[in-house]
Amino acid sequence: MKQFLLFTLIFILPALISCSCDYTTESVLECYAKTGYLPSGYDLKLWDLASCEESLLQKLFDMGECPTRDDVRGLHFDGIVNYVKFDTLGRAVFELFIHDFDVLSDKLVTPALSFQKRFYTQTDSEGRDGTNFWSYAHEQMYRMKTYVSPAVQNKSYNSLKIDYTVPGNNVLTTQPLIDEIRRIKGSDIFVGKMYFRVAGEPVFILWFSLEQR
Repeated sequence: MKQFLLFTLIFILPALISCSCDYTTESVLECYAKTGYLPSGYDLKLWDLASCEESLLQKLFDMGECPTRDDVRGLHFDGIVNYVKFDTLGRAVFELFIHDFDVLSDKLVTPALSFQKRFYTQTDSEGRDGTNFWSYAHEQMYRMKTYVSPAVQNKSYNSLKIDYTVPGNNVLTTQPLIDEIRRIKGSDIFVGKMYFRVAGEPVFILWFSLEQR
């Protein structure tokens, strides 16, 4: 009896839940947000998130799991910017780093806004755990440190913070930045948020997503 129940929970229940989705009208991620399951054998990729609405990104973030620092050590990730909040602060911070890319209705429409996050195998002598590589600039920039703490906007779960308060970063423009990421369960995809700290308080700037290379 116990074996039958275990078989049902592992194989039959996910299949029944998956059948509640209509993949002709709903995306894989919309179905995942509703059921908590990806289609059997589906290999989720970074570009599956490229056209996500902000509300879906938030659901994926809430449903995700928090990686540890060791989970990302020594790994490289491809990333894309999904959504930028173009209020006064968001526009000012974004345009400080990106000067000449077209945007439309808060949606980024350029494929050039891709980047990489590269995590070191161990923390360096100045407390840095990794760096970013921006395709448009063709250079590494914005070193970072990592740690786990409660998520910025929902303290009921944790997120991995990517904090730019490290030596070598500009004190006024870069050190106030902080990212947080959570992993979509059963995948190598991470959903992240970037904030800019004003008087020490994080203010949301943009959504991004990562895929392990």
